[in-house]
Amino acid sequence: MSTKKSWWVQIATLGPVGYLMMPGTMATLVTLPCMYCLHTNLSTMHYLLAVVFLFCCSVVIIMHALDYFKDTRDPSQIVLDEFIGCLLVFYAVPLCWQTIIAGFLVFRFFDITKCCGIHYAERLAGAWGILLDDILAGILAQVIVRCWYYILVGC
Repeated sequence: MSTKKSWWVQIATLGPVGYLMMPGTMATLVTLPCMYCLHTNLSTMHYLLAVVFLFCCSVVIIMHALDYFKDTRDPSQIVLDEFIGCLLVFYAVPLCWQTIIAGFLVFRFFDITKCCGIHYAERLAGAWGILLDDILAGILAQVIVRCWYYILVGC
């Protein structure tokens, strides 16, 4: 491993967040206020465009950050993927405390278990494998939270 952390690494680890205990969960928690800010200040289309833009930037950022973590295929310290995946969970979902809690829990469930075929995406090499499992977890969580909201909550 290189001993010098570049700014690529700082962004990919969300600063100190990637070095905390349970870094994926901590990164998802850190994402919630950012998601709320984007959700309340952008239209649905602009929110989606922001997430797509951040995803494209994340591919490059994580690709460069992987140079620092040479010996690890999917370093747990890289949590930018959780940030992007969590943003996807709340795309076009009405926000209330129920949807925020449900989105957090369902996203973490899919991200941790890698069920429903998500584990196949993780097998891709490099930044793509790191990002795509969280993208799929975010999409699946989004569908579940949206359905749950419209069927049960209506907050």
